[in-house]
This record gives sequence, C-alpha cells and structure tokens, in this order.
Amino acid sequence: MTYSVLRLGLVAATIAVLWLVGVRHWLALAGFGVVIGAALAYLLLARQRDAAVAYLAERAQRRKVAGEDEEVEDALVEGVGTQDEPTPPDTD
Repeated sequence: MTYSVLRLGLVAATIAVLWLVGVRHWLALAGFGVVIGAALAYLLLARQRDAAVAYLAERAQRRKVAGEDEEVEDALVEGVGTQDEPTPPDTD
C-alpha cells in the first residue's frame, strides 16, 4: 500500500509541476503526469517496489497452501458424505 501511495504522490507532484510550468489543458496534464510519474516511480521507488512484490508473492504462496488444505478437506468430507448417503432405488 505504501508503494501505491508513493506512486500516486509522484503523479500528483508531477501534475503540480506541469501546472506551474504552464500546462493548462486537463488531458495534457493527466497524460504527461501519469507517464512522467510512472517513469519517476520506476526510477526512484525500486526498493519499495521490491518490497511490495515480495509481500504479494508471500501472500500468494500462503493462499496457495491454504487452497491445498481446503482441497484435501473437501475430498475427505465428500468421501465420508458419499458413504452415508442412501442409494436411490432403481426405477424400471
């Protein structure tokens, strides 16, 4: 979340600087602000970006492990549930 807030801050700062320089058209402000802000974020926020990537990778790994546990549990429940269910009578 910190990385996202810093990126938005860079975009806002870039738009403010462009406004002070004299760019007044809203589309030019937004377009150049996003492009320049993204470039600055790539160059200046490498450490924060790497931390965000590591956090997301670890979170994905935890979800994957939790998903595997749920699959095993579901298989056990389904296996027990089919043994207890009565078989329907044959209707010919």
